[in-house]
Amino acid sequence: MKSKWLVILFVLLCCLAVPFFACDDDDDDNDDSVDDDQADDDDDDTGDDDTSVDDDTSDDDTGDDDSIDDDTDVDHAPVITEYYCDPDPPIYSEVEGYGMVWHTNETFYLCDEDNDLLPDGNLVHDIEQPFEDVFYPLTIFHDPPETDLANAGDCTQPVKIFLIFYTPEEPPSGEHCADFYVEDSAGNRSEKVSLCFTMP
Repeated sequence: MKSKWLVILFVLLCCLAVPFFACDDDDDDNDDSVDDDQADDDDDDTGDDDTSVDDDTSDDDTGDDDSIDDDTDVDHAPVITEYYCDPDPPIYSEVEGYGMVWHTNETFYLCDEDNDLLPDGNLVHDIEQPFEDVFYPLTIFHDPPETDLANAGDCTQPVKIFLIFYTPEEPPSGEHCADFYVEDSAGNRSEKVSLCFTMP
């Protein structure tokens, strides 16, 4: 009988010892730079042992433990910082290549933090259907040093461009507007702006 109790006591001691010795340094949840995980653990076995904190700040979820996007490389759209017609209203005078016409300069100030207006960016005249939009490649305005669209990344010093609006006939009285936006070489679009002039 005494030996039977010794066997039961021995088994109980073994059961208590198993969880104690199973928790060693090879299977922890510390957030260090060394991966202590074993291949059959629940962790992702990549980079470290912590499944709740993202320690990876150098890439976009490659080698870290969560699903949070830590990529801060934002693709910026162009910005039209200022726009107006000059003169407003249009005037009637001779313009080289056009003769005597009513005309004004549709003026825009542009910048793009990614500085990729060239080579494939456009100034777009947004026209309601059924008519198609009119695309003006920004390369036609690029004329450094005055109009240097290859260096338009500083929005505190935007680059000025303009289109000549002209018509042989005097525009009727009232407000006349046209919608424009700018897209850069990556296809990012600025906000649309309405450029207007008013005839008396």
